[in-house]
Amino acid sequence: MLHGSCLCGEVAFEVDAALEDADACHCTICRKLHGTAYGAYAVGRQSEFRFTRGEERIGRYRSSERGYRWFCSQCGSVLPERHPSGDGVVPAVASAIA
Repeated sequence: MLHGSCLCGEVAFEVDAALEDADACHCTICRKLHGTAYGAYAVGRQSEFRFTRGEERIGRYRSSERGYRWFCSQCGSVLPERHPSGDGVVPAVASAIA
């Protein structure tokens, strides 16, 4: 099981299985969002994912026609978002710790 949270700890989540398909996205949105040359993400199944704390603190920003970027409204940390396929979640790799 993997556990993750935002920087301030107000929002936390768990994933019951290993994340798959890790990728480094270097699109303009990911570079701006992370303040680096790329954003590192992986994919988990929606059925094996749950927020365990602070779901009411999640902010959402419509970043494209395909979806939203989720963030903690307290500290601004990137949070897992729904995969465009609708069947998964996409956490930033550094936010999910074994």
